[in-house]
Amino acid sequence: IKDKLNSATSISGTPLEEKSRDEGYLNPQIGLKYNPLDWLIFKTNLGEYVREPSFFELFGDRGFIIGNPDLKAEKGINFDAGFEINWLTQYQWLTRISCDAAYFRSDVDDFIGFVYDARGIGRAENISEALIQGIEAGIRLDFLKYLRLTGSFTWQNPENQSQIEAFNGKQLPGRFKTSSTGNLEGTYAGFKAFVEYIRETGMYYDRANLLPAKDRNMFNAGISWLYRSFLFSLEGKNLTDDDYQAFNGYPMPGRSYFFSIKYNF
Repeated sequence: IKDKLNSATSISGTPLEEKSRDEGYLNPQIGLKYNPLDWLIFKTNLGEYVREPSFFELFGDRGFIIGNPDLKAEKGINFDAGFEINWLTQYQWLTRISCDAAYFRSDVDDFIGFVYDARGIGRAENISEALIQGIEAGIRLDFLKYLRLTGSFTWQNPENQSQIEAFNGKQLPGRFKTSSTGNLEGTYAGFKAFVEYIRETGMYYDRANLLPAKDRNMFNAGISWLYRSFLFSLEGKNLTDDDYQAFNGYPMPGRSYFFSIKYNF
């Protein structure tokens, strides 16, 4: 990573000194998979990762988020272990059942998260240590020849292990406690339609856990048509026009629609 800041201005209007850095990272990863039966798979993964701060985190956007050019790269070790089941049934009305579950854990140094002051102004900061662990599970059903139902659920405990005693043991800002999705999809003669529901709960905007975020509920739907090499798609997101803020005072888009045309050579 080569990073050079030629010039910038602080929030108080004073010029910042020129700075540059040159970093190199080695991130080993390993994964194991064991298939004792045709329909059963056990798997586990272990690896290091590095996440450089984004331009949004470094320099901010609009008036609700200010930049922090002194951010360090986030580093951690990820581990997961779980299983998958894929079962082809003998029933015509229910052809396939697939499900999976896993435990995951991330030990993170210099976690990058947004924190807010009393005015509601946000700023990305490094949290010295964090531990994120939890479980996730999913299921998929293929039935009635043309339909597929999928669902997933994630529970996690994103714990702040900062050296600052007031924040140690609190929940990390910007991370949900639970997340669940459900999707029903139908296909027929080149047409595909879907409806989707997403729910996320238990997030805080601040390190002290005094600013709880509103639960997120989103309904999406769409339809597509594959005609020869063309794919026409129409999708609607947040159809209930839910007023949700991923960052405190920074509202996400309301109801929106997207139309696209794709051609495959």
